[in-house]
Amino acid sequence: VDLHVRLYLPRPWGLILTGILGLAMMVAAVTGLVVHRKLIRELFTQRLSRRNVLLTARDRHVLAGSWNLIFTFVLAFTGSFFSFAASFGIPVMAMVAAKGDQERLVEAVIGLPAADNPAEAQVANLDTVIADAMQRNPGTYPQFININRWGRADGYISLNMSAPDGDLQTSQYLYQADSGELIRMKPNLGLQPSLGDDLLSLMGPLHFGHFAGLASKAVWFGLGAASAYVVLSGLLLWTRRRQREPGWQHLHRMNLWMGYGLLLALSATPVGFFLSSWLPWSATSLVPWSFVTGVALASVLSLMIRSTAQLAHRLQIMTATLLLLAVALRWASGGPDWQQALQWQIPLLVAIDLVLLLAGLGLLLYRLRPDRKYTALQEGKAS
Repeated sequence: VDLHVRLYLPRPWGLILTGILGLAMMVAAVTGLVVHRKLIRELFTQRLSRRNVLLTARDRHVLAGSWNLIFTFVLAFTGSFFSFAASFGIPVMAMVAAKGDQERLVEAVIGLPAADNPAEAQVANLDTVIADAMQRNPGTYPQFININRWGRADGYISLNMSAPDGDLQTSQYLYQADSGELIRMKPNLGLQPSLGDDLLSLMGPLHFGHFAGLASKAVWFGLGAASAYVVLSGLLLWTRRRQREPGWQHLHRMNLWMGYGLLLALSATPVGFFLSSWLPWSATSLVPWSFVTGVALASVLSLMIRSTAQLAHRLQIMTATLLLLAVALRWASGGPDWQQALQWQIPLLVAIDLVLLLAGLGLLLYRLRPDRKYTALQEGKAS
């Protein structure tokens, strides 16, 4: 999340940078839609040729990019909104509307309890509070739970509930922290329903794809993976055509390091998370260090292996191994199996296991095939 939202940069610069990059991504999607001269035809064109692998790869790249243009725009727009709202929008609103007093602005927008009572008090049973919110809005579940002023008599609990299946409108409930009594149901923006609140409520479901349960999450996952594929395949195709020119081989190697190396580093993070069950370090420490270790390993391999085709081969084999290892470690760490997960109504756990298993096995089998050991897209027929 820190990498995705802030690129590991301090606030607010990381949010501002991701917002700018999101806007650039949005411009690319809009201009791509405008200048695409053969969009309709290329939405359904995929030529398969063993003799001309570059033609096949190009059609696959264009096919994925064409179907993804609208999704890319939605993702970039909503992502930029989240980045700028947190880093720029609220502080500016505070200066204009609340004369720089951000706390007063938050109180007016969120509707915090006005009374200031620092007396000690126990926090109510959270299971009871969650059950009450789910009963008030059937078919929903809490996405975020915030407990403010913990252990104080003026504390309150904020529950951001999901949208019901088939709906995009989320809801928010405020409860008294000590008694667990409902204070009010409130919009996500302001204290009264408004058009601005409706538009704001659409941002989350459109960005995260959780408006229709597991089905919309699966579609958003597939489109997101296709977006990443479009970027990486486009860079590899671009440098592949110019690999005989001076300097382009270095850029080609950098693309492999960035694309496949990032996959390797991200695949190492769940392995580090589950290893924390047996090691004397916390998961919050092991996860970022696992990512850094993956980056370092990919960097060393990129510097040591001269053949770019072998480099891509090694990085993908290691990524596939880590994906399979992550699932094995999750099962070995004492987590619920698939039958228990379905009984506890956690189908997402089974889905993620299946995605990691299929991706790991598919990539491993593809790369271990003798005729696919080194693909021509990386280094041509000579390799």
